[in-house]
Amino acid sequence: MSCKTDREGWDHSMLKRAAAWLLLAVMLLAAVPSACAEKNSMVEDFTVEQAESGVTVILPGGYSEKGFFKLFWKNGATGEVQSAVFPADTPSYAIESEPGAEYSFQLFYAKKRGLLPSAWKEEKTRQPNVWKVLWIDAETIEFDGFTNRMTEKNLRDSAELAQNFEALAEELTGGLVDIRITRMTREEPITGLVYGTNAGYMVNGDAVDVTHHALRKYDSAFVVGRMDGIYVMYAGVALKPDDPREEPGYSFIPLVYEDPTLLIGCDLKYVAVHEWLHQLGFLYGDYKLEIPSPDEGDKYGYERVSARIDPDYFREVLTMKAITDDGRYLGVPAEAWQYKPTHSSMIGSLASLQNETVPEELRRKQEPAPTEAPEDPAVFGTLTETGYENTVMGLGCTYNGWVVYPHDQLPFTPTPSEMPEDAPEFLKGNDNRVVFYAENASAPEFTTFSVNTSYVPYVEQNGEEAYLREIQNLYEMRAAAANDDTLRCEPMQITVGDRTLHGLKLCYVNASVETYIMEFAWLSSGRLCHLVITTAMHDTCESIAEQLYQLNAEEPAA
Repeated sequence: MSCKTDREGWDHSMLKRAAAWLLLAVMLLAAVPSACAEKNSMVEDFTVEQAESGVTVILPGGYSEKGFFKLFWKNGATGEVQSAVFPADTPSYAIESEPGAEYSFQLFYAKKRGLLPSAWKEEKTRQPNVWKVLWIDAETIEFDGFTNRMTEKNLRDSAELAQNFEALAEELTGGLVDIRITRMTREEPITGLVYGTNAGYMVNGDAVDVTHHALRKYDSAFVVGRMDGIYVMYAGVALKPDDPREEPGYSFIPLVYEDPTLLIGCDLKYVAVHEWLHQLGFLYGDYKLEIPSPDEGDKYGYERVSARIDPDYFREVLTMKAITDDGRYLGVPAEAWQYKPTHSSMIGSLASLQNETVPEELRRKQEPAPTEAPEDPAVFGTLTETGYENTVMGLGCTYNGWVVYPHDQLPFTPTPSEMPEDAPEFLKGNDNRVVFYAENASAPEFTTFSVNTSYVPYVEQNGEEAYLREIQNLYEMRAAAANDDTLRCEPMQITVGDRTLHGLKLCYVNASVETYIMEFAWLSSGRLCHLVITTAMHDTCESIAEQLYQLNAEEPAA
């Protein structure tokens, strides 16, 4: 019985106490809106008029007559801050200014004078986001009979490149990113390279155990290694991870000999930033952000070639200043830098960060695309189920396992074919146009067909062999001018069906890579046709030529 009485007394006491707490909570909640309304707020919609006698601040209307304004003005030269408080219905406020001084202003409003701020509010500086980079020197690369070891100079160049990349990337982001690089050397030889069409051989992340060394520890990984004699067609390459949000971005930068600019002809720090932009494109593309490619600066008003290493273009991408044709800003928003492999997020999309529109006066004016006169479709040939056929050239070919590109999908920008006025006579009218290009998907082997869209008088008058002799002389003259003693060039011919094609066979060293070429030229249907077979590292030109077969050429137009 006593236990029951004690329990009932405890319940009654607790109920009284709970009721008191509930009443207090209700009172506090009722006071919140009023308290929030009493807080000061910064006012933006005021104007400043400068005169010889001083400065007049025109105050905004629409505020409560019972409220107050507090105006701060700061002398930019001395840093001195002064202030004044006055009723909210004051139309303007005049201050005396020192001759030549420049002022900045802050204006605040509150319903009660005591809620106004006591001092100038300093802007909070945005702390840069730390971006962790693992920089790996691949000390030895062994592949296909080549053994490349980084020299002491290579290692110094790599260290300098890392430092220069760090400084340049931080500058181009406007201080939004703090690059922190950790360097390491991989002493175990790398023996497995991967091949990429339009690129060549490269070291991928698996070859240097990037997952082991960098996963969840670094946001990016760069690998530098020496690639003498190994076919590369890039100054740097970025490979997309399976999961860009979780895995660090990855890039490989090859060195050739001991000249760090041999492949690109410029400071490699721009190459490193270029590849980093590719990494960011993979990462933030997964967050539904549009990051302009460093290869496509022409879409944003930059020249196509220079944009690939243009720091101004890079800066616009890294600070979301690139402008699209439809008037939007693209690039990396400042708020996006916090999302990175070492700090990934479950957020599905950041696309709302790119909703800002560009003022009309800043939008880039689009020039109308030039129109070209239509060409006879037969000139371009046709792709079949087994290969390529061109009746104008009278040839066909089969390529199993190759990547093929018709004339309107070439992986490169053809160089202008228009010849200068002082061009040699045998080149006059030589405006050959690439109509087909094919590349072995697993080895550096290439085939190019091109046809002249106008007639070449020299060939018509002197024949194909004379034309090829002049081409040979031109190669040899250029090699001599460049002090290149690696060129070997001689006439040759092959038989395709019942036709004999005259050509040249060349071999030379390009950026340490031995390159082999078989180049043929012949007249067909009144046009000068070209066939160029190119291989690198090994001479396999003849095996490619065996895949050619004869077609009946079109009859010349009357």
